[in-house]
Amino acid sequence: MRHVVRAISALLGLITAVLGAWALVSPQSFSEFVNFPPHRHFVHDVGAFQFGIGVTLLLATIWADVLMVAVAGYAVGGIAHTVS
Repeated sequence: MRHVVRAISALLGLITAVLGAWALVSPQSFSEFVNFPPHRHFVHDVGAFQFGIGVTLLLATIWADVLMVAVAGYAVGGIAHTVS
């Protein structure tokens, strides 16, 4: 069962990180695709935190230290938000 949960986490993490990166890199294209108002700042916010959540899920599949996973995911989301 643990392998199934790990595989699901990896798949969801990958999808979420890719969607978050898309929102960061091309907010206009992302907004059009999801039929969302094209507000660049808000879409960047959504992208940064989705990217952070996706990376957190991916890290959880390879790291056993729960606190490190949480801190790393928080840092990735925060840094992506600051950069955007």
